[in-house]
Amino acid sequence: MTELEWQAHQKLDSEIVSISLSGQVFPFKKNYGMPVKWVDDFVSDLTASPRVFSVELVQEPLNRRVQKSLEVDGKSISNDQALPFAVRFKVRNEPKVPNSLKGKVE
Repeated sequence: MTELEWQAHQKLDSEIVSISLSGQVFPFKKNYGMPVKWVDDFVSDLTASPRVFSVELVQEPLNRRVQKSLEVDGKSISNDQALPFAVRFKVRNEPKVPNSLKGKVE
């Protein structure tokens, strides 16, 4: 991870937090396939989270166009060069209610 930023937005009764995360993936066994899959899996996990309601892969670690992928496989970049990626997502920041208070009406 190279950068993590967040900003709280007050919207009526619920609080929303926007999070921007950027990082780099390095080749694994001289291949970018698994690191790119890890980023895809991370985005999928965020999307599946019940508190996350907006996920955007702002910068993909590898351009998915075939020609661009061939350039990477064709060693036009060095074997140890990191590929940057960036994800932006929004989370509902719901307050935690202690178990002892759940279900009680005041």
